[in-house]
Amino acid sequence: MMIGHVRWGLGVAGIAAALAMGAPAAGASAVAPVNVPAAEHSATAIDWGWPTAGVWQQGANYNVGDVVSYGGLEYQCIQAHTAYAPDWTPPQTPALWQQL
Repeated sequence: MMIGHVRWGLGVAGIAAALAMGAPAAGASAVAPVNVPAAEHSATAIDWGWPTAGVWQQGANYNVGDVVSYGGLEYQCIQAHTAYAPDWTPPQTPALWQQL
């Protein structure tokens, strides 16, 4: 199993190393990390199927479905536009944004 830059594995040497680092006592399972060279691992983004929110910015181009955060709330774009003016914030432009 891969977790970050570390491959976790069981083995006699691994258990001994884990016990030396204060791992669980006898009878309990122990797992020790084994360093893995950077070339042997990769990170994969998980697409959970919903958009992630960026912070609303003046001057940004927004497409229908984009999600932004503003004032601690999240909004979804319902009309494509460029946020030209500072008062085009999501709470002030309900024709452009729907609060989630």
